[in-house]
Amino acid sequence: ITREVVRAVNRPVYVKLTPQAVNIGQIAKIAISAGAKGIVAINTEPGLSPLLNGTYILSNQYGGLSGSAIRQIGTRCVRQIRQAIGSEPLIIAMGGIDSSDAIREYAHAGANAIGIGSFFAGMKDNEIQKAFAVARKDLEFGTDYLSQLKKRVSTKYFKTEIQSVVNQGCDFKVYRTNTKMEC
Repeated sequence: ITREVVRAVNRPVYVKLTPQAVNIGQIAKIAISAGAKGIVAINTEPGLSPLLNGTYILSNQYGGLSGSAIRQIGTRCVRQIRQAIGSEPLIIAMGGIDSSDAIREYAHAGANAIGIGSFFAGMKDNEIQKAFAVARKDLEFGTDYLSQLKKRVSTKYFKTEIQSVVNQGCDFKVYRTNTKMEC
């Protein structure tokens, strides 16, 4: 698949690997030999979907566990990938990056870059920009002020009803619900 995607596009291809791969290092090596410029590892770990009023919120009953709970899995995968592919191909680490110490852990395991997701929950654009500036200084001076910027946001699931859907063109739609949500 990677070889065909690389042939079909005129862009660098990065293959995102799941932590469930039996031999993630070997799979990464195959992806690189097929023309991938690098590897993205890992993002989420499967978990059981939460219940809401006795019903799983996802129809297939499984969702993705993310955040700091999966960082050790992520760093293990990055280390295994780096050992398999050597020092040159780029590895972008994802999963549980919520501090500058976590960034350093991934770098020590062999990551060249990071992708941050859950950490930014509840932040506005200017707060995200500040977080990146703080992370840069933390990495330069060996500190970890970044972890203090994490917001406490509710991750509690609740039921709501869609009142209307406004088509904004292309593939962008606005869903109006009967419940106010902070996004």
